[in-house]
Order: sequence, then C-alpha cells, then structure tokens
Amino acid sequence: LREMQPEICVISLLPLEHDTLGLYYGYPYFWIKSYSAVGRRGKWEGKNVTYYEYSFTYTQDASRKEAMQAQVDQARESYLSLIPEDADVWEASRVLHDELIRRVSYDQTLKREHCRDIYGALVEESAVCQGYAYAFSYLMHNWAERAGIDADALPNEYPTVVSEDHAWNVAAISAAYDTNLDVTWDDIDKTDRNGEPYIMYNYFGMTEEEISRIDSHAAISANDAEVEYLFEEEYPFNYYKHEGYYLTEFDREKIASIFAEQMEKGSNLLTVRFEREEDYEQIQTWVEDEQKLLNELLNDLGYEDAYYYWTVDDSRTFSVGLYAPLEE
Repeated sequence: LREMQPEICVISLLPLEHDTLGLYYGYPYFWIKSYSAVGRRGKWEGKNVTYYEYSFTYTQDASRKEAMQAQVDQARESYLSLIPEDADVWEASRVLHDELIRRVSYDQTLKREHCRDIYGALVEESAVCQGYAYAFSYLMHNWAERAGIDADALPNEYPTVVSEDHAWNVAAISAAYDTNLDVTWDDIDKTDRNGEPYIMYNYFGMTEEEISRIDSHAAISANDAEVEYLFEEEYPFNYYKHEGYYLTEFDREKIASIFAEQMEKGSNLLTVRFEREEDYEQIQTWVEDEQKLLNELLNDLGYEDAYYYWTVDDSRTFSVGLYAPLEE
C-alpha cells in the first residue's frame, strides 16, 4: 500500500472470518481511493490456507503523496504537542477528542475526495465519521508509541468499531467497558459568541451495551475480548464518571455545585449525566414554562446571559451552552 501497488495478495494459515485488511482502509493510507477484495481457499506449501486478493485504486500519484504526507506529519505534530508529557490514555484521549472538535467540521456534502481519511480530517479539516475515527486512531497510535505504551495495550484495528452506518473508536481496550468514544457525534459544529466551540462529551466513554442502543451504532465489530484491559476494571473512562459529573440520583444542589465548578474552570458548557431515566426526565422539566427552573438555578449562580441547552436521550445528559450568540 505504501508503494501504491494496484494488486495485493494476503495469505493466512488460519481461516479468516472477515476481510481484516479492509478494516485498515483509509488508515493511515489516505491515498487509497477504493478497493475490492475476493476471499478464497487454496493450497500453499502443502497447507490449506485462506487468501484475499485485493485490487486498489489511488487518489493521486506517488510524487503528490509524499507532499501530502508531509502535511499530515505537520498536523500530527501540532496535535501531539498539546498532550502533556505525563498524560495517561484518558487525558491523551480527551485532548485529541477536544482538538479534533475545535479544528474539524463535518463534511455535509459527502463529496470531498478525502472526507473519509486522515488527510481530510487533519489537513483539510473537513471529514465525515470515518475521517474523524481514523484521525483519532492515527493520533492515539502515534502518541502511544512515543509514550512507551505497549502496542498490545491499544487497539490495532482502525477504526476499532464500525457498523454499516457509522464509525467511531474504542480509546483503550475493551468495548465491554466504557471506552467507546465518538468524536463525530460530540462535534455539534456550534460556537459561542466568542467563536469558541461547544465541546460535548455525550459519547466520551460509553459501554458496548450503552452504545448498542443507538441504531447507527448497532452491529458492532469490536476488539478481541481476551486482550488485557489497559486499566483496572473500576477505572472510569467515561468523561462524566471520571470528572465527577455523573449522578446516581437527582440532586439540585449537587447539580448547582457541578455547574459552579465548571464555570470556575472557565468552561462555556455546563453538563451533567444521569444514571437513571427518571432523574433525566426530571431535569427536562427545568426547560418547561420558558426554562423557569433552569433560569432560577443559573441566576443563583450569577449567570443571566443568553444560553443554549441540550438534552441527549442516548446518554441521558443535560447541557447548557453559555454565552450564546445574541440575536441581531
């Protein structure tokens, strides 16, 4: 693929259940335009083998590819420079998640040549879900190598989780825990009046069971469940659990305390997540009667400016976007 060969044959001594090389389509080979694969069984050195015959087409010639790779490398270094030297996988994931949201816009046209690969996401800063997912994986993989993390402790299929309709990531090891992460769906492409994006965390750390409730995320293909988990089992990868914004019961004072903490940190987003459906339904009453109850809480916190609010059923999150653009 690096040499842009038009045809490649891959042989395995073990039967392959699916087109494994296909999972790498677009990662990190942004110069691939399309490919086809035919799986067969045959004899090789006297043994029964499975082999795939691939045919590839490319978006440009080799000379242009090298210049484009240099642009990808430059963008990669810009992203990785933002990760603190002592960061763990959670913090590295958060930094990359946030920065991709700041820089990349969803390609609504679906027609850009590189909207499904890392060049589109990292250089052109316009991509669809596949481009977001490949870019996150590419950056995480490069960071992990430099941080000295065992390669076996990170996903080796990119994007790690795919369905027929969507692509996202597993940021650590097992989709059985809460490490599913969807940068695309957290990027709402909306900014406050200062031009700062609202960075959502609705899909930062969801379990396989949670994310499989979403129609577009169903029918997943995940990592080998036998791979050792990178963290202790109780380690909360979910953003809300990790940061203490996850509520097991409805508590107005606790919500006020969380919002106050987020405001003190200078965030333009106030957000909480609920474990129980009934508590999530209760906070939705805050936006009835022209947001009377929500206005009362925000006023108690000293905020009387314009705002957005979002309720997300999939993750049972409630968020308030501060400093909303004023109507002209």
